[in-house]
Amino acid sequence: MYISNNLAFVLIDAGFDVWLMNTRGNSYSNRHVNMSDSDSEFWKFSYDEMIKYDTPAIINHVLRWTKRDSVGWIGHSQGAMIMFGFLAEFPEQSSKIKPFIAMAPVARLKDTPASLKFISKIPLLPQFLLWFPGEYRPSKVWLVLVLFACSYESTYWCRHLVYFFLGQRYEQLDFSRLGIYVVRFPDRTSRQNLVHYGQNLRDERFAKFDWGPSKNMQLYNSTKSPEYPLERIENDYIALMYSSDDPLATEPDIENLKMQLRVRLMDDDSITHIPWGHRDFLWSKKSRFFVVPKILHLLWKVNNR
Repeated sequence: MYISNNLAFVLIDAGFDVWLMNTRGNSYSNRHVNMSDSDSEFWKFSYDEMIKYDTPAIINHVLRWTKRDSVGWIGHSQGAMIMFGFLAEFPEQSSKIKPFIAMAPVARLKDTPASLKFISKIPLLPQFLLWFPGEYRPSKVWLVLVLFACSYESTYWCRHLVYFFLGQRYEQLDFSRLGIYVVRFPDRTSRQNLVHYGQNLRDERFAKFDWGPSKNMQLYNSTKSPEYPLERIENDYIALMYSSDDPLATEPDIENLKMQLRVRLMDDDSITHIPWGHRDFLWSKKSRFFVVPKILHLLWKVNNR
């Protein structure tokens, strides 16, 4: 079987039923039964709601349609984070996830670039974003900059802008697809979700949204927002895929994640021998060598158990 860089099509060709999740608020997930995405109430969510409501709804929907007992979950970055949160909050649901393949997973963001730490500690920035709840739609100015700088692939600015804005190693990028990537990345989300990530960076905790002592006491019966209890995870079908070259899902943070987990990992794979950034798990022109075959192997391994 020919293996391409497009994971979804490879899995379909291999006979798997493939479902693509759209996290709430992005360009393909902007409808609601009672609200419009022009309403500020629509945007009052963070990854807490993705963990508590969206993830179980998606899993149960797929299981109903397929009439299966379990589903494989392949998550990258936030897609891995929300599954770790789900398994920690609902350990009784572990049997529904076989396997959970976590690519470049982010949970506790401690060993991250100083520039992100600095932004998370800007005084009154979180309060400002919460005072005016709504959509965060990234400026497309950066899109023009990247496309212009990469008109000639070997330019100095192309190398650095691709890494800074895309989290992508220049060496791994298929430039024929650059225009496709930048049209939808980064996509929109809620300002509240950005604040939540900022709290994670500031406090170095994978915790629920911090509303302040008074509201925290009402919601959590504690003045401090509780951490997601990763030690409660019971699923032993978890496989990690990460890189020593990733500035967001760093090796020290991955090691901390593994220390918190009490279950034995199904697989623990680190890409160390080539430059491999955060987005390369999705977009690298060499993923057919380093990512796609590994995922196929893991899925077949579970199916044959």
